[in-house]
This record gives sequence, C-alpha cells and structure tokens, in this order.
Amino acid sequence: MPPEQDSRIVQLSPEDGVALDAMLAARRGEGAAPLSPEQAERAVRVEQVLQLLDHDHVEDPPASLVERTLARVNEDRQALRFARQVEALSAPATTFGWYELGALAAALLIMSGLAIPMLSKHRGDADRVACSSGLQAAGAAFHAYAADNQGMLPRYKVAPGHTWYHVGLGLDPDGNATSNSQNLRLIIRRRYIDPRTLSCTGNPNAPKSFSADAIDWKSHDQVPYSYQNMIVRWIPNVERYAHRPLLADKNPLLIILPGKPLVMRTNDFSRSSAAHQGGQNVLRTEGSVAWHTSPDIDDDNIWTPRGVLDEIVGNETPAGPDDSHLTP
Repeated sequence: MPPEQDSRIVQLSPEDGVALDAMLAARRGEGAAPLSPEQAERAVRVEQVLQLLDHDHVEDPPASLVERTLARVNEDRQALRFARQVEALSAPATTFGWYELGALAAALLIMSGLAIPMLSKHRGDADRVACSSGLQAAGAAFHAYAADNQGMLPRYKVAPGHTWYHVGLGLDPDGNATSNSQNLRLIIRRRYIDPRTLSCTGNPNAPKSFSADAIDWKSHDQVPYSYQNMIVRWIPNVERYAHRPLLADKNPLLIILPGKPLVMRTNDFSRSSAAHQGGQNVLRTEGSVAWHTSPDIDDDNIWTPRGVLDEIVGNETPAGPDDSHLTP
C-alpha cells in the first residue's frame, strides 16, 4: 500500500504572524512598531528561514532568450503545418496536439525569463528584511540593557576625543574604548542578544563563528551595523537620545584596516549603505525600524557629525545628543 500522505496544514502561529507583518512593513519602507524581546526572537527565527534563499543560486537569464523563443515558435509553426498534413491523411489525432505543445513551450520560456530576475530581486529584499529584523531584536536588547542600567545605553569607559575606529584593537591601557563597535558589542557580552542575531545577511564578511565574550569584532569588515558614536563627554541615556537614529546598516564612507589610519572611501556624504541597494534600515531609540533611501534623516546626516563637510579623521564627536553620527 502506498504510504499515507500527511494532510496536516502547516501555518504560522499568531505570534509569528506579528513578527512577519513587522518584517513586511519594513520591506515596504514603513515604520515598524517596536517588538517585545519575545517577539524579536520570533522575528529572528523568521529571518533564519528567509536566509535559506541565499543558498539557491540562480543564474542570470541569457541575453538571447527572446531570439531563441521566437525561433522556437517558428519551428513549432512548421511542425504544426506538417502535423495538419498528416492528420488530413489519417484518423483524427488527440485534441492536445502540436499547436498546444508549441504554445506551452513558448509560454514557459517567456515566463522563466521573467521569473529569474524577479527571484534575484526578492532575494535582495529578503536580505533587507532579515537585517531589519536583526535591528528589531537589537532595539529590544537596548531597552533591556537600559532597564538594567538606570536608563543608560551601552558604552564602555571612554575618553572624549579618543579615536573611534580601531576595530579589534581592544581597550587602551586605561580601560577606554578605542572603537565605537566595542560599545555596541556590550549587548552581546552582557547576554542581551545572541551574536548570530546581531549579524546582517547583507554583509558578505560576517564572521562564520561567534563568541559572546569577545570585546570587539576582529576587523571592521565583520562589524554588522553602525552605532551612534558613544565616545562623548555626556552620559548617553535613553532620555537624551529619544527618537534619534541609534543603529543602522553600515556607514559606507570609511575604509578601516587593522593598524592603519582611517581612509575615506568617498566624500559623497549622500551615499547609502553598501549592505543593500538604494538605502539603509535605521533603528530609532524607541525601537522602531524603517527603511530610508537617504542618510539625511530629520535634517541630519547620520554618517557624519554636524559641521563635518570634507574629511573624517576618526576622532570626531557629535555636537550633542541630537547630532547623529553612526559609526564605524
């Protein structure tokens, strides 16, 4: 006897549906309401399913697709004429003949030429949505950290004016942060978020192995997101940074190599993050995530401190809590 078929219907739970709705809202460029820590973890699981799309390599459609399709149609027309001559001398053939087969083949070729580029685009959209869900989870981690630390946002001991780009160098002899990424790493070290969750699928250099105890990422190309510059003279609490951009897809202006001075990749401050095409996901302090096609948010460029119009050297500080500077 043939094996019984599993007739159960598989569907999302209402809680997973909430997480999926938030991710779809982010893909459409809409602001997403902040998720609770439990909902953020569900969003991460949806993200992991979406990441399966990355394992399906799809070749680009051939340039000669149209010509080949038309040639195939002409061949089928000739075959149809021949088949009709045969049918005139013999018994009636099946109603599903050469003409239908030819039309079906042509339709399938045309549909494949349209579907393959669409799949490629959707894979990029899936990466964008997956990173958005990672930011949602980070927002929940920031709020949990602040609740346990008198409203403070994650930050090590700092020396204002110190460099903020020496990723992987470690703390200085006085215990001060030498890279702003070390401040972001605190939510991992204190177990508020899993390092695999705080990892953008749009980053081809994301680490393959993860340690929750590391002070920093090993190099700048591994850093998943750019965090508000916390190497400042004031106390960075949630109230001071209310409704401000706090974390986003990576700052595109910088080339940072271990042991080397910072180099500007470009002085085009209007450039979008390289993590995705055409914009960046941005997390605000209250936990909302939205897609922005420009780095100018609330009349403030999120990649540079206010007043910086040319070169960035790596020790700049924001003008105040209302000045966005997401780095490195």
